[in-house]
Amino acid sequence: MVIGVKMPKIYKNKVTEEDKKLGISLVNDFEDKGLLTEFADNPSVLIAPETADVSNLINKYLDMVNDLYKEHLEPNTRLYIIMAYLSLWKEGSYAGLHIDSLEYDGIEVSSVIYLNDDFTGGEINFPNRHVTHKPEAGDIIIFPSRGENWFHEVYSISKGRRYTIAMWLRKGREDKINGN
Repeated sequence: MVIGVKMPKIYKNKVTEEDKKLGISLVNDFEDKGLLTEFADNPSVLIAPETADVSNLINKYLDMVNDLYKEHLEPNTRLYIIMAYLSLWKEGSYAGLHIDSLEYDGIEVSSVIYLNDDFTGGEINFPNRHVTHKPEAGDIIIFPSRGENWFHEVYSISKGRRYTIAMWLRKGREDKINGN
């Protein structure tokens, strides 16, 4: 990690209106068809099936997360997906205090992409970093997944629905970037 860079890193208004609407529409369509499933470690969070449309959306934003990571954090590093989900957090959904790398082997970087902000609650809190972020539609947050400084939680959704793309990533070194 680049020394002196404030983390978590929050990027504002990075998701296009078209992609926000697409992600929300996909989730709602899957919900109407009964195709959402509970996330294994947090059954209050529902995830969309891995269709071509979902994969295309996730991969588009994986590319963006990679570009942001390289530009602002580690220029010679590429991020690779371990897990990624298009998800729905209904009223009452929350995630208790945890560190992502303790849940899954190999995770080094976490990212959450927010598709909407018309809900109450749902803030991500990093108590050891004294950072709480109220998501806004289009935000992307990137943070390390290892170490006690990266305990985090998501406050309960008290009103509305929260739509996100969550990515858990590992790092890989690139010997050559842009042919250099």
